[in-house]
Order: sequence, then structure tokens, then C-alpha cells
Amino acid sequence: MCNHQIDDQRPSQTAGERPGNALTVAERSFQMLTTGPGPLAVNGSAIGHGLPARTVDLRELRSLLLEKSASDDLKDAAWRELVHRARSGDPAWVVGCVGMAMPGLKSTAARVIRSSPLCQAQVGQEG
Repeated sequence: MCNHQIDDQRPSQTAGERPGNALTVAERSFQMLTTGPGPLAVNGSAIGHGLPARTVDLRELRSLLLEKSASDDLKDAAWRELVHRARSGDPAWVVGCVGMAMPGLKSTAARVIRSSPLCQAQVGQEG
């Protein structure tokens, strides 16, 4: 496995914090904002396009958008709403958007790392 993160460049940790890369921290933050009372949620009726006619928390929305049956119209309407909320100035909705994009971000990051010349050179040295 290729790891481009250098331990000496990590910020110092305080007691109780767990280390993690930016994607891990963003996913953890997303989980916290979508768990418990008052999770980040959208009105499924307002978005339409097959969403349940009720409040849909972002974790459920992410799962629904990842289903093969999710139409492009549904995805477009949901993302329009999410971006509108993120631009409202509430940082929670910015984190919510990042969390919604996490499956794609992780896939892209993995592809970039696999194709990185540094990673390929490291694999060549191991073999």
C-alpha cells in the first residue's frame, strides 16, 4: 500500500483524538451530523423525483442516491438542494455536502493514489 502522508507533517493531537486523513475526518463529521436527534435532513416532498414524502436524513439520502434505480433527475434535484443549503453559510451543510460526495471522493482518491508515480515506484521496489 502506498501512503503519501508523512507523520512529521501531521498536526499534534490532543487527548482522545484519533488520527485520520482528511476523508476519514470528513466522514466522521458527516456521521455525527446525521446521527441522533435533529440530523441534517431534507424534505423529500420538496425534492420529489421519487424521494419519500417525508424528512430524509442525509445518510439515507446518500444511500438512496447510490442505488442503481436513482434517476439523474433525482440526483440533480437533491444536489441542487444540498448546494443551495451549503451556500447559505451554515458550515454544517458544507460538511453535509462533503459527506454526500464521500463515495465519489474515496473512489477518486484511491484511483489517484494507485496511479501515482510515487506509489508505482514504491510497488516496484517491493517486488
